[in-house]
Amino acid sequence: MRKKLYNCLRLVLGIGLLVSLIPQVDAQAQIVSGLDYAPYTYFLHYDYLGEGNEFAEQQVTLEYGVDSEGYYQFVINNPGIRMAYVYRITDDGVYEEAYFPDAKPGVDYREEADARDDQRSLILPTEIQIGTKYHRGYRKEQTIEVTDILEQFEVGGARYLNVIELTVHDPDPSIDQKYYYAPKVGLLLDQFKTKTSETDEYVVTTTLNYFSGMSQRLLEK
Repeated sequence: MRKKLYNCLRLVLGIGLLVSLIPQVDAQAQIVSGLDYAPYTYFLHYDYLGEGNEFAEQQVTLEYGVDSEGYYQFVINNPGIRMAYVYRITDDGVYEEAYFPDAKPGVDYREEADARDDQRSLILPTEIQIGTKYHRGYRKEQTIEVTDILEQFEVGGARYLNVIELTVHDPDPSIDQKYYYAPKVGLLLDQFKTKTSETDEYVVTTTLNYFSGMSQRLLEK
């Protein structure tokens, strides 16, 4: 199986709960824990709206929650594709351990050899502050920088606090890609832009629409 980087309650019911659970940011040093932003661990279902291409729309399901070793598995469904991902939460950060295309429903991939070898991709480091840089990808081919920690950020009709903005440093200067993560939720927005001419650009966005079903991890926080 080959590897690669994978470049709730309804919002009206969940915002009050989320605000009460959001960790406080160190106002002086602006340091947050990346583990609090681990994607797809707090709710069972996430629905994302997509614009720009057919694969931007996504439905994400947490199939196996975080176990005693920090492993968890979620599945991303979009038109014609079902992909399972195995992530792990460690003291060093949140890692993508493996992905499995054409994943079969009900199959636990957390014990597969690919999910247990030394090849993995760092999704979020444990300590995050503005200016933090790290590498994503199984070959560490992508440089990511924390370019902001936003006190407030609105997306999908909801407001989130202490949102981290991650910017991808691409060798192609015409490409601008950013990710936005919220604590106790995960990925809010994946925004990709590239210039197609002096005045035009091609934009692809994957935007959180709603989430539902509290996970055990959220209940334990």
